Amino acid sequence: TGITPGTATINVRNYEGDDGSYETFTASCEVTVKEEQPGLKNTGFELGQSPWVVADGSQGGLVFGENSNCLSGTNDLHFSSGTSDLDADVYQEIEGLTPGVYEFTGNVMGDNGLTAIQLYATTSETTVTSDVYKTVGWGGADKYVPMSLSGIVVTDGKLKVGMTLKANYSGSEAWGDLD
Repeated sequence: TGITPGTATINVRNYEGDDGSYETFTASCEVTVKEEQPGLKNTGFELGQSPWVVADGSQGGLVFGENSNCLSGTNDLHFSSGTSDLDADVYQEIEGLTPGVYEFTGNVMGDNGLTAIQLYATTSETTVTSDVYKTVGWGGADKYVPMSLSGIVVTDGKLKVGMTLKANYSGSEAWGDLD
């Protein structure tokens, strides 16, 4: 665990030899700890939910850190309607950004029952939303649909980004994965 910014070299020595030779094995690794920068955290849901927030009133199942349908890494965010409609809002608030123009991107995959996924960004001055994205099926990286919201103008260093997930239950569960 990094305590302060800096660089350290870790050296390891092991003595091995079932035949009595006790040969020496060594390894070295240089680790650099950098000061944390402002920006979106846990972008691929690799660390579970934190610091993502599920908005009050959200309905449907959300599983942060799911690992069965990842596009990259080992986890993603799995969502499902279960036996009712899915209507969820997941977001993250960011502070300390350098004023400028930003982009928020992601990828979604899932069954064809999903009716609407939309990215949004809220600054102190406005809220911008992406096009509505729909899933095209499941079964691998080629089924992930890229999503993008560009032209997000941040003037005071504060930004809230998120996505709304909506699906109508029609006799079977609607589900998908965000990565």
